[in-house]
Amino acid sequence: MRVRRLIAAVEEQAWAGVLVTEIRLRQGREIGADSGKREGLRRARLKAALAAVALAACFQGPAGIAAENSSPNSTQPAASPANDSTDAKIKQREERLRELQGIEQSLQQSDAERQKIEDEIAALKSDREKLRHELVEAADKVRGLEERASDAEERLARGVAQEKALKASLDGRRELIGHVLAALERIGGKPPPAVIVSAQDILVAVRASMALGAVLPQLRDEARTLAGDLADLVRLHNEIVAERDGLNSDLAELRQERTRLSALIDTRQASVASDELALGEAAKHAAALAQRAKNLRDFLASLDSDIAQSEKRAADDRKAAEALAISTQNSFTAASLKEPARLAPKVNFADARGLLPLPVAGSIFRDFGEPDEVTGQARGVSFTTRPGAVVSSPSEGVVAHAGPFRGYGQLLIINAGNGYHIVLAGLGHIDVAAGQPVLAGEPIGEMGDGNLLTTEVAKATSVGPVLYVEFRKDGSAINPGPWWAKTDQRKVRG
Repeated sequence: MRVRRLIAAVEEQAWAGVLVTEIRLRQGREIGADSGKREGLRRARLKAALAAVALAACFQGPAGIAAENSSPNSTQPAASPANDSTDAKIKQREERLRELQGIEQSLQQSDAERQKIEDEIAALKSDREKLRHELVEAADKVRGLEERASDAEERLARGVAQEKALKASLDGRRELIGHVLAALERIGGKPPPAVIVSAQDILVAVRASMALGAVLPQLRDEARTLAGDLADLVRLHNEIVAERDGLNSDLAELRQERTRLSALIDTRQASVASDELALGEAAKHAAALAQRAKNLRDFLASLDSDIAQSEKRAADDRKAAEALAISTQNSFTAASLKEPARLAPKVNFADARGLLPLPVAGSIFRDFGEPDEVTGQARGVSFTTRPGAVVSSPSEGVVAHAGPFRGYGQLLIINAGNGYHIVLAGLGHIDVAAGQPVLAGEPIGEMGDGNLLTTEVAKATSVGPVLYVEFRKDGSAINPGPWWAKTDQRKVRG
């Protein structure tokens, strides 16, 4: 929070914050930074903001910064790009964490469903044992029915054979039966006389009796045998009918039992196959959820690492900015104590309009107020120069800051008096120190080979060195055009 308040204070009141931000981003974008370097530029903006804190401290002092931090009326700072990036990562982490919690909840539900299916399979396995016993019993019953059917078929076959034999026997004795029946009919037609009146009658009666006595036993035996055979024939016929009915019933029961047995087997196989398929699908779903959860956990771990690194870099930058602010303030204070008379310029900066020389020989490729994709409008002037070009002070004043700052290249700030400051950035080498007075046109350094502002901007730069110059009055950027000498402007514009 303290770093953010410092950034806010600089953005609203100190000119240095906007300056260094433009040095880091606008020059890199103006020259043609590609999309692959944007992450580096975002980090550069955070560094720029922190550098702005240090540079603003040169003129506010530690007490001023503390007062700005403690002011209850200070406005809330706009979040820096680095903070935006960290906040975005934190927000993304929260979203992924909620997604992970949802997946873990789904995993629990999936585990419950899988457990339910496993319980069903276990129950089916238990039922399968019962089903197996039922299958064994059904198979035994089928075998018994098959044996009963086979015995019934054998008995039926024997009865049919006996019936055929008896019918054949009766057919063979059909002639004898006819003779017996004819004899009986004749005897019945001519019975012996009821009254014997003559010897002839007695003879006839005796002969008839003798004939009947000889024939009747044989007829009686034949009749008995015939009656028995006929009774056996009727009995066999009835038995055959009953046996056939019983066989048909057994065969129907056998077919029914076989159907039930087949249904039991199909039900068992279908139930086990269905549950095993459901279990496999549940296992696949659970595995997919587990993999998603693992990926999210890995991603969250990566986000946590990035957030921790961002916070560490911010803390390091804050410490460096505070140290630079203290060092710069001490240098400026020491210089003012040594040469208090030199701090006031001989010529009032406001009266030097149209008199100041350009700081470097080069071309202006973006002037003050021109469209700028970073801030909307350029707040300074950007010059392209030759490598090693000499850089001179545009005005008389005192060096407020000189030197590199955590990969920002060489940065020079000149206090021109009466609230005016001149900022020059992108130098390759600086020949003056903080607190040192300089004259207008006095050499203060040299340009480098183009790789001076930052590593990220250097990689994105395809032209020569770039010098950024900005005039500020009481913390606000002003147009430096009216201050340049007319001859120098014609040279630059060509």
